[in-house]
Amino acid sequence: MLELLLDRYLEDSWQIVGTALLSEDFLVVHRLKRMLGDPFNKESGGSLVSGLQLDFLRKWCYEHGPAAASLLATICPVIFVGEDESVTWHPIAKMLLDEFGDQERVLNGLSSNLATFSASGSLIPPYEQRIQLMKQISEHPNLKVREWSRQEIRWLLDQIKRERKAEEEEAIGIYRRN
Repeated sequence: MLELLLDRYLEDSWQIVGTALLSEDFLVVHRLKRMLGDPFNKESGGSLVSGLQLDFLRKWCYEHGPAAASLLATICPVIFVGEDESVTWHPIAKMLLDEFGDQERVLNGLSSNLATFSASGSLIPPYEQRIQLMKQISEHPNLKVREWSRQEIRWLLDQIKRERKAEEEEAIGIYRRN
């Protein structure tokens, strides 16, 4: 139903949805975030928010400031996988980095978004995929974005090291997942 409303009556329905998303009502915000963004699928097409026009979302973020941009960072698709399997930033996430990357809350929201995913098998490939993304912005014009990407790469490399050790231990019969 929400998809239909956003598709046919975006301006009118977003006035209600956007206001609710920025409200202090935790339960309403939590439910709307789950409806708009897939908490586990970080690729394009996995959420209602990915179907919204980029200019519309940009305008909403500018009109409502850091609260809107940081909230969008937590629910937007982050990864865009091309037909050739190449990985790049989803346009919504890239817009947030380019235009709101100086805001700590936005970077924290993107970190949280990227760290929440579902995987079967080894976690190393998703971590490596995220390192590819971070390398793409390691020379970003915004110093805060560059520093954030380097910090994220260090964290991801630590996660890969931890995962490799866990996989090695599991292979020899020691099972110890955190």
